[in-house]
Amino acid sequence: MIISCCLNLNALDVARSSVTVYDNAGILSYDEISSIESMDLNLLNHGVVLVETMNNYSSESSVESFAHSTAESYSSALVLVIDMNCRYVYMSASGKIKSYVGNEECYAITDNIYKYLSNGNYYEGIREALSEADTLSKGGHIKKPMKMVCTLFVSIFLSAVFVMLWLFGRISVKVRDLTDKRGSLISSNQDYRTWDMRFIKSRKVTHSSSSGSGGSGGGGGHSSGGGHSF
Repeated sequence: MIISCCLNLNALDVARSSVTVYDNAGILSYDEISSIESMDLNLLNHGVVLVETMNNYSSESSVESFAHSTAESYSSALVLVIDMNCRYVYMSASGKIKSYVGNEECYAITDNIYKYLSNGNYYEGIREALSEADTLSKGGHIKKPMKMVCTLFVSIFLSAVFVMLWLFGRISVKVRDLTDKRGSLISSNQDYRTWDMRFIKSRKVTHSSSSGSGGSGGGGGHSSGGGHSF
């Protein structure tokens, strides 16, 4: 009898062939819930897909913990949590589905749908989130606006550094020319070049020592995750 119950519980993890929606916050109509649960997703071939809305938490970290613990309670799952109390949406994935929907993808998906949620279009937002995750499971690509913004800022920063170095070089040349024209300042110009080389060497040493440190991304452990306020 005990063995039979264990087998049934394990089968429950594998046998879910449709999206499961728990609309505890009451933000979806009956027809909208039925439409979401009937979505034909490739993700369902790899694990469980759950959507849960709630009014439970007052902090984003609590929503994240709930989503991760729910995802990790299955061998493979995608969990989308919308908390109306703290106005936060969070996606987490575990197992096989995590290999398709990692941290970066979770952040991108929630970033792509938060405007739907901000405008009260919860049904559209949920469907879009699941559709994008499903696209990833089939080897497709989704929009990653935050990654594009970061790339743009890095490009601007590097351009600014290049311009500053170019200006510094121009000023150095002008100083040398002016010093050469003033015969009495040739020795001080040599001192300047010596200082200039010391400055460059010290910059190289500083860069070399700082390059070993760096931050690590989130989403360690058994599940990935990313969210956005709305």
